[in-house]
Amino acid sequence: MATFLKKYFPPPELMLMPAIGLDISDSSIKYAEIVHSHKKNVLKQFGKKSLPQNAITQGAITSKFEVEKVLHEIQALTKRDFVRVALPEDQIHLFDLRIPKVSSKEIEQAIFFQIEEHIPIPKNNLVFDYNLIAEEKNVYHIQVHAIMASVVDQYLEVITKAGFAVLSFELGPQAMTRTLFDQNSHNQSVLVDIGAVHTTISVVYDNNVIFASNVGFGGNILTQEIANISGKSTEEAEQLKQKQGLGSDSEYISVLEQHVNQLAMDIVKHQQYCVDHRGFPAGEHQIVLIGGGAYLPGLAEYLGGQLGLSVNRGRFFDGNLQKINFGEDTLEQPLTYVTAIGLALAQFDHD
Repeated sequence: MATFLKKYFPPPELMLMPAIGLDISDSSIKYAEIVHSHKKNVLKQFGKKSLPQNAITQGAITSKFEVEKVLHEIQALTKRDFVRVALPEDQIHLFDLRIPKVSSKEIEQAIFFQIEEHIPIPKNNLVFDYNLIAEEKNVYHIQVHAIMASVVDQYLEVITKAGFAVLSFELGPQAMTRTLFDQNSHNQSVLVDIGAVHTTISVVYDNNVIFASNVGFGGNILTQEIANISGKSTEEAEQLKQKQGLGSDSEYISVLEQHVNQLAMDIVKHQQYCVDHRGFPAGEHQIVLIGGGAYLPGLAEYLGGQLGLSVNRGRFFDGNLQKINFGEDTLEQPLTYVTAIGLALAQFDHD
């Protein structure tokens, strides 16, 4: 039968143990550890390790040896035993359910009996978890996220072999909300996480991720386009991209615009889908850019012009949680670490 995801978790007394957040993508593994010191959340350690090409493809581990090797390096650097891990968006299925108010055990049973109506995968092969989105007089509105058990087992195997114990698995965009937003607010946003290989568009309603999907826009694509046109090396093309971007004086703005225009259309399409099918309120919503690609010069301004909406780089939330103090270390491009930091902050959810 479909299994409740929490069966993978350790006993409750271990859930409060200090842990690093692991954000595993197709191209890299980013990690971060947050400690509470002098009434502040301090980023104690962080880093990024590149993965060999095709070690992970669309969220599926294709070379356990290579991924385990990089995780071993991170374990040796951090000297930590416990981790909280973001599951790959490519492999996760999201859907909403409205069910009568029942006990938590009965909620799990209701999900089990209905899961195949929403996901074209035999329920015996799935694990799932859920969030309570809203509560009406006699009805719970819940969001279910499900994933193939084989994918979870695959990640658990390589992480464990690298010397870590997993405290929790979580949807990456949900971890991002912990870093970016007041968890008590009624936030309505579209998160655009621009990575090297792809971009994840996530729609957030009342701090719940109600939709997440990957599209084929990534920093490497733009770099390769510049390299092809200019005849320069990939390294030189990357430098040109970071220097010129979508600025008015950019030599390559026309080719970059083609890809950014497609990204703009994807944002509109996904936002409208959530308005039509997921109960996302119509109207203007803030578009929040995160990930390494958010630093492309002129990107926020260009997308804002195309969409007619407010588009800004994300900012770390500094409300009820004390503002994260980066100490003596300089964290270059902190928006690259939004997911890893959000995972690390999960330990304070129990405070």
